[in-house]
Amino acid sequence: MSGMVLFRKRFFRVSGLLMLFCAAQTPQVMAEDAIDKVRLGFSINAFVNIPKNDMKIAVQVLAKKVAGKTFGSVDSRIYDSISEIENDLKAKKLDGLAITPDEFIHLRQRAPIEPAMFTVAGSSHEIELLLLVRKDSGINGVEDLKGRVVTLPLRNAQYGAIYRIWVETLVMKEGGAIDTFFSSINEADSVSKAIMPVFFKKVAACVVTKQAFDVSSELNPQLSRELKVIAQVGRLVGGIIVFRKDLSDSSKQKMRQGLMDLEKDQEGRQLLMLFHLNGLAPFRSEYMKSTEMLYAEHTRLAGRKR
Repeated sequence: MSGMVLFRKRFFRVSGLLMLFCAAQTPQVMAEDAIDKVRLGFSINAFVNIPKNDMKIAVQVLAKKVAGKTFGSVDSRIYDSISEIENDLKAKKLDGLAITPDEFIHLRQRAPIEPAMFTVAGSSHEIELLLLVRKDSGINGVEDLKGRVVTLPLRNAQYGAIYRIWVETLVMKEGGAIDTFFSSINEADSVSKAIMPVFFKKVAACVVTKQAFDVSSELNPQLSRELKVIAQVGRLVGGIIVFRKDLSDSSKQKMRQGLMDLEKDQEGRQLLMLFHLNGLAPFRSEYMKSTEMLYAEHTRLAGRKR
């Protein structure tokens, strides 16, 4: 069964259960808990590779699940542009937002936002990236990849931006530019399509998460015997949930509780699965340190090349 069919089956099962759940709430309970409208935003870059029409429906259900019981009404919007996000935050047309780390770093000096949570895609909010090659390839460092073929995840895959930022940084440290350093860059829509061409000597290198490589190696122990890591970076973060800074404390707490409650029932867990997430973790500034260092180094090197 295709991934898209599985997505649709899972989604309509969740939305049907959610409609029953909402219908079961009495008007008195809704009136007692509701205070006003909440407006939730989602950066298009924060999603895994999901068709936009399905994405729109999914975020509506997610917004209703997170805030529908404690606010009078909920609006949700998917943003294609960071400038539109910035404008709506400043105009107080947006209360909560799911964004990528680079968008957070860009926005925090330009708009009134307060970080609240990290997304958790595996057993932790932290991500570790690996640059893999074959042990018998003669490749021992990034410099040895010049003029060779590498595979990266799709740009709109989960963490798609941070993969490319890291590889660009590695290449710039060698004095090159990503578009000319490699002979070509392939994009893979799955972990196996990234790793197996390296294993079968069709591609020189690939980038995957450590978690993905560990899982693949458990299924096929030959991978860990035949492949090696020539570069890695750890303690990166994925998605970030932020609130508008001047939102009332009670509204922030209600949204925070709604988000934390997602993984407590079946419908919430299935919604998280649609976005390839396991849960959410409270934001702590020290968790951003490695990600900020990577982006700062990338910016410095890019400026030096100009």
